[in-house]
Amino acid sequence: MKINTYFNGTTVFAMLIALLSPILLFAPVSVSAGVNQCSWSGGGADDNWSTDANWTCSVGTGPTTGYDLIFPFSDTGGSVTTLVNDLSSANSYAGIWFTGDTTGCTGSSSIWITGNDIILAGDILSQQTGNCSTNGHSILTNLTFTSPAVISGSSVASIVIGDNFGGAQTINAGSHNLEFRAAWIFNTTITGTGDLTFANPDAINRSVIFGGTNNMSGNLIIDDVSVTSQGVGSAIFGTGAGTTTIEDGGAIIFQLIDSCTIVDVTTSENITINGSGPNGINPRIGGSACGTGYFTDISYVDTVLADFDITLNGTLTLGSNIDIYTQAGNFNINGPIVGAFTITPPALYPGWTGAINIASSSNGSSTPNGTYQHPSRSITLSDSLPGTSITAAGGYQVTVTGQRGDVEVKSGGVLLGDGTIANLTSEGGVLRPGLSPGIMTTGNLDFDAATELDIELEGTTPGAGGHDQYNVTGTVSLGSATLNTILFNGYAPSLNDTFTIINNDGSDAVVGTFGGLAEGASFAVGSYQFTISYAGGTGNDVVLTTSFEPGPPGTGFGILQNSLFAPIALVLAGLSVVGFANRRRFALKK
Repeated sequence: MKINTYFNGTTVFAMLIALLSPILLFAPVSVSAGVNQCSWSGGGADDNWSTDANWTCSVGTGPTTGYDLIFPFSDTGGSVTTLVNDLSSANSYAGIWFTGDTTGCTGSSSIWITGNDIILAGDILSQQTGNCSTNGHSILTNLTFTSPAVISGSSVASIVIGDNFGGAQTINAGSHNLEFRAAWIFNTTITGTGDLTFANPDAINRSVIFGGTNNMSGNLIIDDVSVTSQGVGSAIFGTGAGTTTIEDGGAIIFQLIDSCTIVDVTTSENITINGSGPNGINPRIGGSACGTGYFTDISYVDTVLADFDITLNGTLTLGSNIDIYTQAGNFNINGPIVGAFTITPPALYPGWTGAINIASSSNGSSTPNGTYQHPSRSITLSDSLPGTSITAAGGYQVTVTGQRGDVEVKSGGVLLGDGTIANLTSEGGVLRPGLSPGIMTTGNLDFDAATELDIELEGTTPGAGGHDQYNVTGTVSLGSATLNTILFNGYAPSLNDTFTIINNDGSDAVVGTFGGLAEGASFAVGSYQFTISYAGGTGNDVVLTTSFEPGPPGTGFGILQNSLFAPIALVLAGLSVVGFANRRRFALKK
């Protein structure tokens, strides 16, 4: 299964809304009673609001201040109808309504409203019914509300505020509260002194996407709905002294978009958790990865994960249990925790990269301070996909026995195997070429100081039954990585045995060294001693040489025969024997 978390174009955006709209079920709300109405008929020669022939009105020929604007469903076969508000920006309308029965339509049809700013004294609501989902109806103008308002989608049509691949816009709520239901907010800044609520009144957990900035100074309330804060970090939280309440199984899920640009979430917002939702779902705060997919199955790894962190520094008040998680990056709780409830990382998903770090300054919960890590997951890639790049993130052990493109190993990730990859970059990863032992072929090799390279020795020939090796067809940069040498299966090397652990093609020199091991340095592996050269083999290979092997115990001759002073010691020993014999002869003569 491949999950795309990008929203880079009209097609993907339309598909997302079409998929999610059918599950957004809300009780219908009637069009305002006793209010003049204008209903869009589209009978004019253009799609401008100022064209009277486009409207059928209860009074007059076109909309003006105080009117409800009604847009009935029109089956356009799946296309978008773009309407242009070219009326005065001073008009204040009672509300905007999308109505009609979509049953039997020939395609997902939607309306986009563009043009001049709109002032509303009421709601933006979809009452559309039926069995044909639209791509959502979009308001792509600045909005001003002069009274409390609800922006709500229906069972077949969501409401979209703003354009996720276009220009920015604003919502000015003044001193009034705003409530969003089945709505998506993109590139929109919401200002005002009231409360901002994301709700779901039908007691079924639903989703809202927030890709804007909340500049409301009141409270943020998330009631029985999952709000995805998409690519905006902590901008979902308000700017004033108000607090955030997540209740009745509600959730905030932080997510990255576009090119996976890292947006860490750090907030001092005070957050209150109250009550589970339908089916006992706990309130949740989490982080979702970004990329062309993520690890959803043991056989699928073609992805890039962006590891962003979530840090809560404010007071977390628990009126119920809460689930927290992060797919990539760390989730840090540093502020005070009030309430003897449980903070639960749900299931601690195998292979997810993040850690849950609870370091509360005053922890009154039932979950003690500490680090909670997801278990690791092992994946083997035996197929040939040389154009596909992968990332072995923390918590993943990836074995490549086939072909892959560029491979990046993150901190906590492990890469092994005897396959072929394009280029290998490690930032804190653990590298184990081969399959105990074996050879991995790669282009460029680039390590950092946090990388660990494990090399197994079982013989002097590279490969199975011999020793591990990287066969490099590009450049080699070691970056002071740590070299761990293992004598595999009780292997006992002989003096002056050599092991080419990095076979560097061409004539390019190795850049850098392993940490603490300069050219010619000596190091111990058990009772054996090795030296290392970065100019060995054909002149630019990394080669280990056995410089000392333990001899039979007790005689001391094993040490002598490997010592530079052995000849001198033997000469002195000979002289001692001669001297002793002469003294013996002299004594006999006496």
